[in-house]
Amino acid sequence: MSIILIASNALETLTQFNFKAALIQRQENIEESVNTAWVLNILRGGILALCIYISAPYIALFYNEPVIAPAIKYYSLIFLLNGFSNINIFLFDKELNFKKIAVFRIAIGAVNLLIVVLLAFIMKNIWALIYSYILGSLFEILLSYLIQNKKPKFYFNKHVAKELLSYSLLLLEQEFYSS
Repeated sequence: MSIILIASNALETLTQFNFKAALIQRQENIEESVNTAWVLNILRGGILALCIYISAPYIALFYNEPVIAPAIKYYSLIFLLNGFSNINIFLFDKELNFKKIAVFRIAIGAVNLLIVVLLAFIMKNIWALIYSYILGSLFEILLSYLIQNKKPKFYFNKHVAKELLSYSLLLLEQEFYSS
């Protein structure tokens, strides 16, 4: 499992865009920006899922662990799922609604812990962890839509996407040089 997490977290970190900060800063075209960022998250998740799925046999070969190839393929689903979370959760940060942020994070953590403990007790193998990550992602998606009334729409604006990506890359560059 550590091999899977190392490979996926490295890819996640290298491709992470900070749309939340960009959306919090925006004063105009908020809904259009949110919808475009949501579509970008879905596209990013799909691309990452595909990359991880395709590279699974090579990662398994590199580590000389053939058993991890199918596990990595299932784990790749998490990247796709995470793209579908309700991006409007950022509004809680923008509004400084710490209570809803805390409830959201604590509920996700508690349910993820419950899922992993139950599945580990029942299955006693790596698949318990893989399935718990997938079920945890599904729960986070569900909760993000239950706790936030505002829902994103499948809408994409190329100009807004370019602005969001530029802002995110600027933040990434500043973070890199400040470290």
